[in-house]
Amino acid sequence: MHHLKQLIYRIPLSRIRFGTARFLYRLLRLFFKDEDRIITRRGIVYHVDLSEGIDLSLFLFGTFQKNISRPRYFVFPEQAIVMDVGANIGAMTLPYAIQVPIGHVYAFEPDPLAYEKLVKNISINPQLCGRITADRVFVSDRTLDTPVERDVYASWKLTGREAGRHRLHGGIRKTIFMVPQVTLDDYCRKNAIAHVDLIKIDTDGHEFFVLKGATWILKTFRPVIIFEAGLYALAENRVDLNEMVGFLCDLGYKLLNSRNGKHIKTFNCHKQIPISHTTDIIAIPANGPIRPY
Repeated sequence: MHHLKQLIYRIPLSRIRFGTARFLYRLLRLFFKDEDRIITRRGIVYHVDLSEGIDLSLFLFGTFQKNISRPRYFVFPEQAIVMDVGANIGAMTLPYAIQVPIGHVYAFEPDPLAYEKLVKNISINPQLCGRITADRVFVSDRTLDTPVERDVYASWKLTGREAGRHRLHGGIRKTIFMVPQVTLDDYCRKNAIAHVDLIKIDTDGHEFFVLKGATWILKTFRPVIIFEAGLYALAENRVDLNEMVGFLCDLGYKLLNSRNGKHIKTFNCHKQIPISHTTDIIAIPANGPIRPY
């Protein structure tokens, strides 16, 4: 059984999922000639491009990573404040906004094209516009006075063999220029945000830097955190998994593997985090303020 589990954690599921998405896209092209479409899913209107992985998921299944858009271990208070780091086109941002009728969602996306689509998707949902603030910034562990140049993954194109495509998850790496870099702590103070209830982070291995830049928020507001983790992505960003897990445990967080509900600690984290794909980790504060889970 132990060897079977280790084998499963070595299977490149990200690559398999991307390959499956490419197959479904090619199949759909037999019936749909126009890739740009306006769709309504679960009460939300999206402008989608069927040749993009996230968009295709919304088109086919009505959601993208349902375990993140409607977290299993977190019930949204109506007034919840959510920070969506790595918002892309709003696949999480908009479902979060529906769940916080008197709350607010702050969506952060550095890539200009993804940000443009995010803003458009917000604008075509007028009932949600007032609950969402979108900012084109790069969230990290330091706020810088001048805009920066960064490499990001924001497109999972299902056509062709574009340069810079990641060997496992299929995303296309590109350099973005003149983007402001901020920490969540500084952003929160600057905008006088009174509380934070949930932080979702999907930044392809940059998650630890985002967390370090939110230390004050984590100590003060004790939000639930949902973040993606994969050993290959962390290694590419020179992040030590034990250090990241220890950082959150030292702040009084309990970490759970969203796939199996098992606790993640420094002594077992390498067995819980996949080598060739990713899993989503739920970090729950061990002590107040108490949220309903």
